[in-house]
Amino acid sequence: MKGVVSILLSVVAVLFLLEAGCGEEKTQPRNVPPSIYQVIFSDENANSSVDSGDKIIVAFDRHIIVASNPVTSVFELSNGSDSFGTDPTMAQTSGHALTITLGGSPSLTVDSSNFITSQIRIKASVPFGAIKDATWGTSVTGGGSYSTVEGKVGYKAPRLQSAVYTDIDTSGSLTQGDTITLTFSGNVTVFTTATYWPGRTFILPVDWDGFGSGAYAQQTGPTTVVITIGAGAKFRVSGVHTVGQYAVDSPSGIDIAIKIANGLLTYDVGGGVKITVPPTAVDIQ
Repeated sequence: MKGVVSILLSVVAVLFLLEAGCGEEKTQPRNVPPSIYQVIFSDENANSSVDSGDKIIVAFDRHIIVASNPVTSVFELSNGSDSFGTDPTMAQTSGHALTITLGGSPSLTVDSSNFITSQIRIKASVPFGAIKDATWGTSVTGGGSYSTVEGKVGYKAPRLQSAVYTDIDTSGSLTQGDTITLTFSGNVTVFTTATYWPGRTFILPVDWDGFGSGAYAQQTGPTTVVITIGAGAKFRVSGVHTVGQYAVDSPSGIDIAIKIANGLLTYDVGGGVKITVPPTAVDIQ
């Protein structure tokens, strides 16, 4: 009987942590390599062409660590005439994503409606440890299936730009009803006009950080979403969040949810087509 009670208490504890927002999915089983979940093109100067400085954001299915390697030693494009350009670069810009900045004279395949149709994958000869699971250290493997690059020339993908905490009741501590105001660099659309559980679209990457029980979010303007935290919320405003620093009580950040479902947080590229907003981690100020 004692064992049954212990199991029940453990289940209750897990359910409480999930409700409080402390159970967001950040890892996968040991020995399962990270895989690409979504790839998004951003026309950074919105000039309706693919050129130097444009971005390709590659999102993975978990938190990753990205080593310093040439782009072309890690990734390849399916079309032989496509190219990342001369001297492209890449950097980790989210706990679960990296951004490739195209180099000089790049080339991607664009259809008659100006949508990108290029495909990308990890190279079969990818250096060991080039991208690995942040928890288990499992390295990516290459040579698998290609992922389609989503995006349209002429459209810059909006990114999460800032997250500002407001102590609504001036209590000097996190209490239910306090808010985090998220601002994006361009217009976005959430999937509902009503309030919703913030964990559907956002993640607090530091271990054991959470939005709290009863937290909710709502879009309040074309570029803003406000999260109202719940009871038992946990995050740290002091200090500056650094991608890759997830130990308990590290300075807190916020990011787009890992493996976010299509349609939950999008931007419009015309013709009724909406694309998921790419991940970008920012500090909670």
